[in-house]
Amino acid sequence: MRVVGYNLTDPARQVLLHARENASRLGHEYIGAEHLLLGLTDDNDGVAAAVLTNRKVNIPELRRSLEEARPRGTAHAIAPDLPYTSRARKVLEVAMEEARELGHSYVGTEHLLLALLRTPSNLGGEALADAGVTFDAARAEVLRLLGHAVRSSPPASVEDVLWVAGAARRALVVAVIALLVALTALLLALR
Repeated sequence: MRVVGYNLTDPARQVLLHARENASRLGHEYIGAEHLLLGLTDDNDGVAAAVLTNRKVNIPELRRSLEEARPRGTAHAIAPDLPYTSRARKVLEVAMEEARELGHSYVGTEHLLLALLRTPSNLGGEALADAGVTFDAARAEVLRLLGHAVRSSPPASVEDVLWVAGAARRALVVAVIALLVALTALLLALR
């Protein structure tokens, strides 16, 4: 199985294979983001599996909620013939962006997990959010597991500069939100 433009790890390839199998098993005529997440939950060896385990996600409950979210289909398509939905393709594109932002030359299960969380309006990401998994917590856990949570050396490449800028931008957003919350509390107290 080849997804053009992606340097997938073997576990990530397995996830895509499992996604196809799950879509076929459920009688769906497509592979959606929910099937990608089902594929991730079939994987027990990748970084994403470790993240979900460490975040204490109840995998059987997550799978059940995903399978109940869409009615069973009646398609009898052979698994390799199933197309990806536009949202699933977007998740794959975002996974590639995540890999680049982390300075990786490959797309692994961890990038697929992060992309599900980062891509708006997809059933897989919504199911993860319902299970209590946030993008920031998952990304921190990925970085911890991969052993590079903190970049202590000065940026050496464009990717590093972008990574540092992105982290600074996220920190600024958090600070602004905290300030707005504090101001709101102050205004309410003055009433």
